[in-house]
Amino acid sequence: MKRKTLHYQTISLERWCGRGLFYCIAALFAIFALRDIWTIIISDRVQPAQIVFDFGVISIAIWLVFSLAELDKLVLIKGRDKDSNKRIMYDVLSRMFKDTRFFFMNNELHGTRQRTRKHLAKDILVLFDGPDMLLNITRKIHFGEMDSPFHWFVNKAEVKDIQVEVEKILRSTKGGSA
Repeated sequence: MKRKTLHYQTISLERWCGRGLFYCIAALFAIFALRDIWTIIISDRVQPAQIVFDFGVISIAIWLVFSLAELDKLVLIKGRDKDSNKRIMYDVLSRMFKDTRFFFMNNELHGTRQRTRKHLAKDILVLFDGPDMLLNITRKIHFGEMDSPFHWFVNKAEVKDIQVEVEKILRSTKGGSA
């Protein structure tokens, strides 16, 4: 699975502030945990439970930074020709995400789901580049529709499910037209 990164033509202040907020939170987690570990090391009283807790906090900070870095990753799906890819991807996405509205814009397929009481908002983007399809899914949290780094695993699982379904269709129609 090859990856590319999504680049925005305009920088949204909301997007920049939202991501910056999460990076600051991760940095503060790491700083306070490291300071606590340092204090324990230089004192004569070693508290294993506190050290384990601090390493847990540092792990959360690292996970947060990693998931922020992964938010704009595009997953490459090898397809056929652009028209077949568009038709297959639209069919797969419409079947998998019945609560999401899809629309084409040039060589892009956009899917948007508004936030409800039960579900977070979601953006799905598919870029069609020759025989290739590039896919990204991002959930939005409640604070001004900021991208959610907390749902990285769910996004990745959905991308993998879409990739498997598209590849299954491509294999089944290999001899005929898609």
